[in-house]
Amino acid sequence: APADAVCTAIAALKAGGPDPAKFVSVDVVNSLRDQVAALSAVASAREVDETVKAALADGRILPPMEAWARELGKKDIAALKAYVAAATPIAALGGTQTRGQQPGGGADGKLTDVQVAVCKAIGVSEEDYAKSLKASADAAA
Repeated sequence: APADAVCTAIAALKAGGPDPAKFVSVDVVNSLRDQVAALSAVASAREVDETVKAALADGRILPPMEAWARELGKKDIAALKAYVAAATPIAALGGTQTRGQQPGGGADGKLTDVQVAVCKAIGVSEEDYAKSLKASADAAA
């Protein structure tokens, strides 16, 4: 009798199939895995792009280094971020010494305060100094 009970239980289990609340098909798991991989790749690419753009903008990496930085970021984003964090921005690439002003005085031909001080220090009249600046600018052009 116990053998018949075991056979009956086995037949009932085979006929019922798996409980869908506890198990999912392999196809569903594979589909979800592919979606997660695709989303992870998009997020990783965005993170690499943002890191590289920010590093280029503040001079932590130079334009010729961009391809290298993107490859490093694809393989190891943590290594790229560590490099960027340790890199020192190059101040010379961040702007100009004149802050956008044309050197050699204002557009109206007047001397700057520094140029006036130089004239006083070396004993040259401001008019003579302005003439020599204009002659130098004309010769350079």
